[in-house]
Amino acid sequence: PPLAVDFPYLFLSLIGVGYLLIGLYTLLKHGEQPGFLFYLWCLASAVFYLLSAVPPLDALYRLVFAGDELARIFLPALTLHLFLVFPAPLPESGRWGRWRGLVPFLYLPAAVLLVLQLDLVLGTRWIFAHPSQAAIGALDRGELYHLMAYALASVVLLAWRLGRGRNWEQQRQLQWVALGLAGGYLPVFLLYVLPPG
Repeated sequence: PPLAVDFPYLFLSLIGVGYLLIGLYTLLKHGEQPGFLFYLWCLASAVFYLLSAVPPLDALYRLVFAGDELARIFLPALTLHLFLVFPAPLPESGRWGRWRGLVPFLYLPAAVLLVLQLDLVLGTRWIFAHPSQAAIGALDRGELYHLMAYALASVVLLAWRLGRGRNWEQQRQLQWVALGLAGGYLPVFLLYVLPPG
């Protein structure tokens, strides 16, 4: 058969490798809490862009599918959490101090989606008694909408932080993060969320 190059996948793979390299560099250079959180975010982004499960339905397929789903489910919460602590954590005093205890709840929607996926994958049938193609499609769309809702919240938070008075180095870091966020989420939005025309 003639060679058929999947250019969208190659483009997404290049982005994923870039995220992985940047995350590893940051982890090795800055291993503290924001650096480790950034590494987890880069790792989830890389897995999201690089892994695609393809038949046959064997153990490798299940492993790749599980990695892709974990990345897709937890990447949105990691993104929002990252922008709460980068380049500097929000102040502990005042109105932000009261909200710091709610950060773990950012991961609650991801945990719910994970339970729904596990119910389908493991076949426990606690939630999906008789899974249909429509239910699986709705869950997949729900994951994409979850991703885009958190991405929008992250953009709003990032824009708010860019508008706040910070030193020059933190402003430049936030601008690079904004550029990386646009470079990462825009292809996902264009290739996965928008319906094909």
